Amino acid sequence: MYEFDTSIHSQNALATGIVVTSLSIASFVGFAAWEEWGNLMAGLWLVVSPWILNFNGSTKWYQVAIGIVIAALAKNELWFRSAAVRKSSNESGATMAPGTR
Repeated sequence: MYEFDTSIHSQNALATGIVVTSLSIASFVGFAAWEEWGNLMAGLWLVVSPWILNFNGSTKWYQVAIGIVIAALAKNELWFRSAAVRKSSNESGATMAPGTR
């Protein structure tokens, strides 16, 4: 009744899930931007992999939707991190070249 599907669909989802989980656990140890870049790449892979690996049916759209969510969350984290870095460098009295923001 409950069989583990060993198709390329589930192998792709499992491998990408392991990557995202590992990067998320690594961010608990010490946050670095490379972890979010890795999650962004994993999310984008889930978005394009159904066409590269010739998926069909509902599996394609589940992976695309999950990939969009992962990529969007990673992009937001990178955006907020860069905004915080810019804000702290401006508050610390760092001078910028004329004409730059």
